[in-house]
Amino acid sequence: MNVSFMQRVDFWVGVPLCWFLSILLFCKRILLPNSTESAPKKVLFIELSEMGSTVLAWPAMAQAQELVGESGELFFLIFESNKESISLLEIIPRANILTIDDSCFWNLSLSTARLLPKLWRLSIDTTIDLELYSRFTALVSLLSGAQRRVGFHNFTEEGLYRGNFLTSRVSYNPFIHISQNFLALVKAVPSSATPPLPKTKALAITPLPPQISFTEQELIAAKNTITQASNQTFQSGKKLILFDADPGQLPLRAWPREYYTTLATKLLERFPEAIIGITGLASASTYLKPLLDSLQDERVFSLIGQTASLRELLAVFAHTNLLVSNDGGPAHFATLTDTPSIVLFGPESPTRYRPLGSHAHAMSAQFHCSPCFSAANHRRSSCTDNQCMSAISIEGVFQKAEEILT
Repeated sequence: MNVSFMQRVDFWVGVPLCWFLSILLFCKRILLPNSTESAPKKVLFIELSEMGSTVLAWPAMAQAQELVGESGELFFLIFESNKESISLLEIIPRANILTIDDSCFWNLSLSTARLLPKLWRLSIDTTIDLELYSRFTALVSLLSGAQRRVGFHNFTEEGLYRGNFLTSRVSYNPFIHISQNFLALVKAVPSSATPPLPKTKALAITPLPPQISFTEQELIAAKNTITQASNQTFQSGKKLILFDADPGQLPLRAWPREYYTTLATKLLERFPEAIIGITGLASASTYLKPLLDSLQDERVFSLIGQTASLRELLAVFAHTNLLVSNDGGPAHFATLTDTPSIVLFGPESPTRYRPLGSHAHAMSAQFHCSPCFSAANHRRSSCTDNQCMSAISIEGVFQKAEEILT
């Protein structure tokens, strides 16, 4: 579904709806005061569009599990196309993963209408909106029937209005990691202090997401995928390097393709036992084909569209010695394995979005205009020349790669 179209709908339809429902809610609060003193027992997390953010939200979900105790339940609402990203983490029961069909606007509208009665039947008492100022998720949170609604609020700042639905209003802090902001939402659930919430120091990101355990059959299948794609027997002693060069729907995140070409040449020369795989979704083949064409080497091969699921891709990661990637979902999911990674940041900041774990290495040129993506602009920068990415030197990335591989 077209992201720009959805953002326009979120603004032109969302703002009037949020304003109108805020008036109704204000009247209801006067006539029928609402109590949120009971302990949370059924907590719904809402994060629709960002697959990588599900990994970054894992510490918050672990804290929420402690909050509700053994008798409570956690739920998660996400777009159908991103469902595997949360089921993979194995912290939310599969039956409690709720989805909205995002294949087109009509299906999104119908599936949302079907979702709301289901939320009422589940008797959700608390919603935690992980989205940064989305009107759509704010409306779903209100219409879910939950008495306790936690989310980010802009308070006295100008910009993204999304009504006055929250019972616990949390200040989004753009100067700390997003996982710490997610933890702040959970911390604010039982709080009775005066907003902005929470009244505490920035929270430590703990616990970290656990690594995935693969079966022997899954690891053998992944090794066979590598062997078939590379036309080489993949055995111990070889070093597998993966490039995830596709920026997806955010072209400003792209490190220049010719940089990947030069980096690959240097790595193959430095490590004669290395092979390099270019990975990505099948839909990214048009973008990645020039990169493959520029690397006419028998030790470079394509894994584009070669894995049928996210779990299969991570099983390939389990055999990988190094992943080089821009800031995106694969870099975050790599932290669920022991794969070392180099993650390149430009229009976004590693301070806010670096992958969790000690084996993820973030690199940034630290431009004055970076980050230009923010919660306030829905990652719609006015920049058309991402020099912040081209300023990340090939030599710097090569040296870090060499350090990791040796």
